[in-house]
Amino acid sequence: MVGDFDMDDNNRTYDQLILSGCGIATLVAVMVLVGLLFLIAGNDRRDAQYPGSILISSHSNYRGLPFEYRWDDAYKTKDNFTTVYNWYSVKYNLGAEVGGIGKCIVLDGTGDQWIAQRHINVSLCNGPAGQMIYLTRFTTFSGRSAVLGRVRELQSLFTVN
Repeated sequence: MVGDFDMDDNNRTYDQLILSGCGIATLVAVMVLVGLLFLIAGNDRRDAQYPGSILISSHSNYRGLPFEYRWDDAYKTKDNFTTVYNWYSVKYNLGAEVGGIGKCIVLDGTGDQWIAQRHINVSLCNGPAGQMIYLTRFTTFSGRSAVLGRVRELQSLFTVN
């Protein structure tokens, strides 16, 4: 009888050890995933900076998460106006400008990505000391039903029929 009690304690200790290990592994996996998301977002944001330009200001609006966010950045460069215009036009497939005021033009476009749609607005202003670049990127994620649909698609890839 006494031996049975010791066996239950050993099983309980073993179960707690396994459960703790799974909890730690899950915590590490979540931390790695969150870190990876921050790394990807940071790279995406830096990727929009015109090469050699200087960051003047940066603003983020994450109030709409998990379904939308907005990044506003301003840069300054001494490169040729046409070179900067062409770089943004080609990089984001913005095409011809949608408007202009004085020495400024506005490029505007929308692009679809996996589960997101990104609206990009680039205002490029020609000044005596160089070009000022005002970049706004507004990203909207698909609604809950679309997100759940993608999750179900992924789940179906890993299930065996």
